[in-house]
Amino acid sequence: MSFELYQSKNNQQYYFRLKAKNGAILLQSESYSDKSSAASGIQSILGQVAQLENFELVRAKNGQRYFILKNEAGETLARSEGYNNTSGYDHGIKAVQQIAPTASIKDLTTA
Repeated sequence: MSFELYQSKNNQQYYFRLKAKNGAILLQSESYSDKSSAASGIQSILGQVAQLENFELVRAKNGQRYFILKNEAGETLARSEGYNNTSGYDHGIKAVQQIAPTASIKDLTTA
């Protein structure tokens, strides 16, 4: 269970993702132009996961559901994987709420 901080080889932007013990990606961040901002994004996540109202359900055109986690200003911090049903969606939120506060941070960047 960890946050992974990394830089995309495609666009040189920084991202983080929250991974479960089994390696599944629970959350994927928005892009950041620098590493320190991405690291701050992880701290923002930690301040938001306890409040259920910070999670918003989104229905994709293909019928899948995913959630986004927002900050107090309503800005999107990260989004989940896709879920086929409401129970999967609910389980995903609970997993994020349980895992994020104790997750380690792995810096996968080269710089």
